[in-house]
Amino acid sequence: MTKHLYLFNNNPGMISCQDVNSTYVNDTSLFGDVDIYNTSYINETSSFKDVGIYNTSYVNVSSCVDIKMCNSSYVDGEYWLFPPIYNYTRVKIYCSDLSKKPKDFITLPHLNVVRLPSGKYEGNDCDVNETATTPMNPGETEYHKVKLDILTGNLVDTNSKYTTQISGEAIRFGEAVGCSGIHDYPTCPRRGYVLVDFRQTGFKLSPLNIWRNRTAVTYVEDCDIIEQSTYRFEARGDGYCGGCWPRYKIRVDVDLSTGGFMMQ
Repeated sequence: MTKHLYLFNNNPGMISCQDVNSTYVNDTSLFGDVDIYNTSYINETSSFKDVGIYNTSYVNVSSCVDIKMCNSSYVDGEYWLFPPIYNYTRVKIYCSDLSKKPKDFITLPHLNVVRLPSGKYEGNDCDVNETATTPMNPGETEYHKVKLDILTGNLVDTNSKYTTQISGEAIRFGEAVGCSGIHDYPTCPRRGYVLVDFRQTGFKLSPLNIWRNRTAVTYVEDCDIIEQSTYRFEARGDGYCGGCWPRYKIRVDVDLSTGGFMMQ
């Protein structure tokens, strides 16, 4: 296995550009299979001759733009970054479009899906007219990666590059919206659906996140939260059109218990 070395100087988030990892190693320790944390040997290459350390400049590798600046030949993939917004904590980020304009994504190992159903209710038995025209176009989207604004820690809910479109049009990440017309049929099930799952990503949902119906009038639209926890949010929502909307941009924090490392 190729050895990957992470060598730090005294400034938080500063690493040797030559030694930045171009391939993510699924390590459980800070430095994977090398485990060196000593800057006093930076000029003594003989001490590290098996991994090849050289006296190189240091850069703050805090975004995928910095990865490209380190080496323009690096390819899209998982990288360790040290964003200032997370106090230079080590986070695993998928760098996309490194050959063009780099973008930062979080890979989602578990199912993340949003569904805006077609049609609306007609009749007292909660029958759905699937062909009825509604103000919003229906769709069901599975997200495999979600774009991160690495300067703010907020998710970019409109980027659908790494998704599978199950049906219809792309639906924004993190919302459960429907156009079923529950204001006329308030006892019928809420048909919009969302599942957000950040387990095993190295991130967790910020406790500041709030999902709610925008009008705060349940007979016009309704947000039925099934689960809101450290890693998961699941809900059903509906209206005409309405449901569960993030009140602000969805924020994620670093989960230090599952791989993040706080620089000292």
